[in-house]
Amino acid sequence: MNNKSTITRNRIKPVSVDTPFEVFTITTEALTPSERKDSRQNPTDEDNDLLERLMKNLRTHSETITSEGCEYFRELEKLRSKYPRNPIILNYLAIGYEHLKQTEKTRSLIFETCEKFPDYLFARAAKAKLLLKEGKPIEAFEAIENSLTIKQLYPHRDVFHASEVKVFEDVLVTYFYFMQDLEQAEYHLKIIEKIALEMLENPKDPVLVSARGLLQFGKEFLGFRKQKKAKRK
Repeated sequence: MNNKSTITRNRIKPVSVDTPFEVFTITTEALTPSERKDSRQNPTDEDNDLLERLMKNLRTHSETITSEGCEYFRELEKLRSKYPRNPIILNYLAIGYEHLKQTEKTRSLIFETCEKFPDYLFARAAKAKLLLKEGKPIEAFEAIENSLTIKQLYPHRDVFHASEVKVFEDVLVTYFYFMQDLEQAEYHLKIIEKIALEMLENPKDPVLVSARGLLQFGKEFLGFRKQKKAKRK
C-alpha cells in the first residue's frame, strides 16, 4: 500500500495528500459545512466557545468532572436539547461518561451517535475502538466500512481535518495489531506520526503515544513468542 503524503508546518496552508488512487487535503483549520458535506446543526460562536471550554476543562482539570451533576454534564445536556442534530455534543457526553468509567452509558451513547449521525467519523472511530476492545475486530472493521483510507470511507469529501485522519489511522493501527499484522500497523502509525509531529507539532499527542505503545507491545509479544518456539525446538 503506497501512500505519499507531504505535511508542512504551516498551520494555515492545507496539506495535499496524493496517492495513485485518490487525492485529498488535510488541514488544521476548522472545516466549513461545504467541506464536511454533512447536515449537522452549527452552534453559535458563543456555544462553540462553551463546547471548547468544557472539553479543555475535561482535559486539563479532569478532577472537576466527578458526576453527572457537574457543570460539564449540565451544560452539555442544555446544548443537546438546543442542538439535537449536532453529533459533537453526544461525542463529548460519551467522553465524559468514559471519564467517569460508566461503561454502559458510554457504549450506548457511541452507538446512538453512530445511528443518528452515520457520517460522523469520531463516532465511527469510537465504535470501532470499542468493538476492538471487546475482541471483535471484524465488526470493528465493518464500523469503518472496511476502509483502508479515510477517502475510501468518505469518497464524496476532498478535505479532512488533521484530527479526523489521526483518529481514523489510530483505528487501523489497533485493528492490524489485533490481526497480528504489525507491518500494516506500523505503516498507519507512521501516518499518525507525520500528522502529530510535523503538522500539529505535538510529540506527546495522546493518540500517537497510545498507538506507539500498542505497536511496541505487539512487537515485544511476538518476539517473546518466537523465543519460546525456538526453545521448544
